[in-house]
Amino acid sequence: MIKNSDLKLLAEDCFESLAIDFATDKECAKKVKHYVAIYLKTGDNVGLNKETKRLVDALMNYGIYQMQKKLESVSIKSPLNKIVPPNR
Repeated sequence: MIKNSDLKLLAEDCFESLAIDFATDKECAKKVKHYVAIYLKTGDNVGLNKETKRLVDALMNYGIYQMQKKLESVSIKSPLNKIVPPNR
């Protein structure tokens, strides 16, 4: 399980690894955003450094874990699970 503190450390590593690029390249944020989008869409790492890739993977795993826990907490007999036709 990924903890919030782990995510914070991964984010700090990621930001430190990109600090020089951000200082010297005005387009760095756009490039990183573009590389993350490609990675999320295709799974191909075309330009992410290892720290950024680890952060993205951890964020995705954290999100999946939180969604699974949320779904497990809702009982099958819960009124939230009833399908109700829309009022017309």
